[in-house]
Amino acid sequence: MTTAIQTLPTASEIVKQLTVESKTAFQSFVYLYAARCANIEKAKVSEWLQNHGAFNESIMAKDVPCNDITCLNFIVENLERHFQTQEEREVFYQELIDFLHSACTSCSLRKMFLSSFRKLFRAA
Repeated sequence: MTTAIQTLPTASEIVKQLTVESKTAFQSFVYLYAARCANIEKAKVSEWLQNHGAFNESIMAKDVPCNDITCLNFIVENLERHFQTQEEREVFYQELIDFLHSACTSCSLRKMFLSSFRKLFRAA
């Protein structure tokens, strides 16, 4: 009897595979990353994105890691490309907050994630 060990791709491998040419692909990635960090089911992310016209099937098929510096750097590098003005970034951030408030049942996880993510949005 042999046992197969499946290795999960690293964050670097996942980010290298991503193509976020469209704003919806980038939004899907950010929401999926936020959901993983806040322990939210992928189905809730899919439903929210579909209802808000930002669903990207190829991104949603990825297994995005949580709390990973490679993913955070990727978000920072692409944030200004897809949301050129501070106002656009603020609107996107507010939509992300609304999603987390509606989907995340753990106040402490949501608060911790939003605190770190807020710094990220201000840095961009």
